[in-house]
Amino acid sequence: MKATTKAVLLSALLFPGAGQVSLGRYLRGFLLIFFTAAALVTVIVSATRAALAVLESIQLQEHTLTLEVLSLEATRAVTDTSSSLISAGLLVIIACWIVAVIDALFPDPKSDGGMISGSPGPVMKDEGTPKGTHPHE
Repeated sequence: MKATTKAVLLSALLFPGAGQVSLGRYLRGFLLIFFTAAALVTVIVSATRAALAVLESIQLQEHTLTLEVLSLEATRAVTDTSSSLISAGLLVIIACWIVAVIDALFPDPKSDGGMISGSPGPVMKDEGTPKGTHPHE
């Protein structure tokens, strides 16, 4: 399996940034992992807080739990600020995933063209000026 194929699969299926780390692009990989993990934590914490707020609100009302009561409280929770944090976090996660897959697909122009270290690459030979043609000889 080619290194770029492996990197795309790692970034797409495992975690954004894992493919970059496997290609040796450590800074990019760890930045993508950090931002994705931070956004994931934000989404989980915000969703948990919103769910707990819904449960607390239902308990305080002392109504029997019906689908209508649950729906009303969930709608109130969605309009809260936590829903905007959840949306922003999900957008960051999606953006990191897209960037990670696209970045893994294309070789780094500053490197050896995406080739594995030690593999033969293009060789630029500097022939120089032929002897006897240089004006100061």
